[in-house]
Amino acid sequence: MKMKMKIKSASIAVLSITALLSRSSATLVKDEMPSLQQQAANLSVPDPLTALPQFTWKVHIKMNAPLDPVSMMMVAADALTLIALKDHRSNSPETHFHNPEEPDVVIDLIPKRPATEVSNEVATLCIYHGLEDMIRHRQFQECTIACELDHVEVAIVNIWNTSSTPEAAKDSSMIETTNLTGTFLQALEPRYEYLDRGADINIAVAFVTVMYGIMTLSTFRSSDTVPPCHTTPGLPWDASIVFPGDGPRRWWPPFFEYRYAIDTLNLALHYMLRHGKFAELRISISVDGDYLGRALLMKGRPWRSIPLLPSMREASA
Repeated sequence: MKMKMKIKSASIAVLSITALLSRSSATLVKDEMPSLQQQAANLSVPDPLTALPQFTWKVHIKMNAPLDPVSMMMVAADALTLIALKDHRSNSPETHFHNPEEPDVVIDLIPKRPATEVSNEVATLCIYHGLEDMIRHRQFQECTIACELDHVEVAIVNIWNTSSTPEAAKDSSMIETTNLTGTFLQALEPRYEYLDRGADINIAVAFVTVMYGIMTLSTFRSSDTVPPCHTTPGLPWDASIVFPGDGPRRWWPPFFEYRYAIDTLNLALHYMLRHGKFAELRISISVDGDYLGRALLMKGRPWRSIPLLPSMREASA
């Protein structure tokens, strides 16, 4: 990525918690989605597939082993997306996530022995909540995230720097390796455009907001259609993903399915990183040339008439 080095040189400053918390809530750009107030007032949101037992996570930081913040967040978002696109009720084996465009950071998903697999539901929760915790506290260090169900450890996620921890590469040589490059759904054709009068979004806020959206969307069947809804991780992450649900009514495939929304959100991070600008973004989603719908990455929250898509934990509470 040609633009990445410019961002990385200032990544610590950009991720300043002071700057992050200083942003106040913003309303949706008035000329962007004028019909949102009339949409979806009485629509119900589908229930997630499952309700987990009590899920907790613990982040164990390895001091004096720094990670580049942007590389760490991008590899984590890619790994989260790949797992989110799988059947949420199925399992994943021990996996080594590596992105050739971000070669310094690798993520390992490791089931707790003697198990050889971990549920995709647990994996998405662990990666999101572990990364959100690290970003919130600005702990950009090598770490292990322990995933627990009912206080029993079921898996760990290791995040490490290949240049500073060569022994980790040796330990991972026999793990299933997944290269994280480009779109995971080849037929997907998203288009991105910055809003003319759109607000800038802190890079940390953008990553957490998109990753939260991916995690939340993954709790539904990937082939189900996305209703008018929005997702927001809540403060201090003052941004939202909006799906207005005003695309064309379709009677035959392709439909606006969750899997297309998930991959589109992750590619939005790649788009903003390439362009060196994190800001409010208009997204148009097509598959095999057929326009399905649109989305918006925005500061603050949308109008109340767009239903909030509940996360796994909110839905099961």
